[in-house]
Amino acid sequence: MRTSLEVALVVAFRADGRVLVLRRREDQTHAGCWTLPGGKREAGETPLAAARRELREETGLVGTRWRFLGTTVSGRCRFFVFACQVEPRRMVPEAPFRWVHPEELAHLRAPPANGMIFRLVRRALRRQQG
Repeated sequence: MRTSLEVALVVAFRADGRVLVLRRREDQTHAGCWTLPGGKREAGETPLAAARRELREETGLVGTRWRFLGTTVSGRCRFFVFACQVEPRRMVPEAPFRWVHPEELAHLRAPPANGMIFRLVRRALRRQQG
C-alpha cells in the first residue's frame, strides 16, 4: 500500500527529560487520546520545516537542538519523527497537555499508530543514552 499522507511529529523535551504530549479534542478522531505535537506536511515543505511549524502552531514553542529520530509507516501515513529541546515557559497550547517521562509513553491512551511511534522514540532515546 502506498503512503498518501506525510506527517511530521515532534518529541519536545524539557531540560528535565520529560516529553510533551497533547490530548486530542472531542471533535477530533481519537478524541481524548494523547499524541505528540505535529501534523501534515504542506506542499513544498520539508519534514523538518513541517515539524517546526506544527510545534509553533500547536504550542507556541520554538525548539532548539533538532534531531531526526526516524520514520515509521502506519496505514496510508508516513510519520517523520523529530526531537528537540524546548523551554516551556512561553507555551500557549491549543489542547490540554502533560509532561511525561519517556517510559510513560507506553502507558498512555493513544491512537493505534502512536504505539509504533512511541516505540521508535524510546529506541532512539536508548541509543542516544547508551
